[in-house]
Amino acid sequence: MKQRMTALLLALGLTVGLAACSSKTPVPDESVSPSPDATEAVSPTPDVTPDPDPTEGVSTQQPDVTELPDKGTPPPEVTSTPIGDPTAPPDTAQPSSTPKPTPEPDPVEPSDTPSIAVPAASEVYAAVSKSAGGTTATMDASSVLENFYDLSADDLEDYVLYIPELSANIEEIFIVRAKPGKASAVKSACETRLAQLQEDAELYPATGAYVASYQLVTEGDWVLFCVCPDSSGAVKAFQDCVR
Repeated sequence: MKQRMTALLLALGLTVGLAACSSKTPVPDESVSPSPDATEAVSPTPDVTPDPDPTEGVSTQQPDVTELPDKGTPPPEVTSTPIGDPTAPPDTAQPSSTPKPTPEPDPVEPSDTPSIAVPAASEVYAAVSKSAGGTTATMDASSVLENFYDLSADDLEDYVLYIPELSANIEEIFIVRAKPGKASAVKSACETRLAQLQEDAELYPATGAYVASYQLVTEGDWVLFCVCPDSSGAVKAFQDCVR
C-alpha cells in the first residue's frame, strides 16, 4: 500500500513539472522572418600569432662558476714599485732633471799648407800649346783615343789628345792624369805610339824631324807625350801647371 502511494506521488510530481515547463516555452511567431544564422553574422576569429617567447634566443647557459671571483678570497694586495733600480750605479740610474752640458769640440787649427786645386787636362793643354813653337796639333781627338793608344779608360782620371788636321804633319800632344799606380802603364802606351810615329816620319821627312826631338815626361800621376816644333818649351809649361 505504501509503495503504491509513493509511486503515485512521484508520478504526480513529474506531471506537474512537465506542465510548468510547457507553459514557459514561447511559441514562435510564423509572421516574423527568421533571424540570420548567427554563425554567418559573427566574423571568424582571426588567427592570432602568439608573441615570440622573450626568452627565446637568450642564452640560458649558466656562467661558469670557476670564472667568477671567489667572494671569500680577498683581492691581491697592490704594492707600488719604485721607478728605477735603486741598486743600479749612478750613471745608469734615473737621469737627473738637470741636463749634462754638451762638450764643445776642439777648435780646428787652420793648416799652414794651402790646398792646391788640380787643373783639368784641357787647361794644361792650353798652356802647353802656347809654348810648343806654333804646333799644328790643334784638332781634339780625345773621343777616338783607342785608335791611337792601347789604353783603358778605367786607368785614366782625365786626358786630352790633340793631332794635326793634315796627316802629313807628324805632330802630337797627349796629356794624361792617370789613376794612382797607372802612370807607368800610360808611359808604356806612349812608347808604343812613338814607334808608329817614327814609321810615319819616314813617309813625310819634312815633318819627321819633330819625332826625333819628342818628349815623354811624368810628374806624379801626370804624363806628357809631345811631338812638336818646340818640345822643350812644352815640357816647361806642362811642369808649371801640374807641380
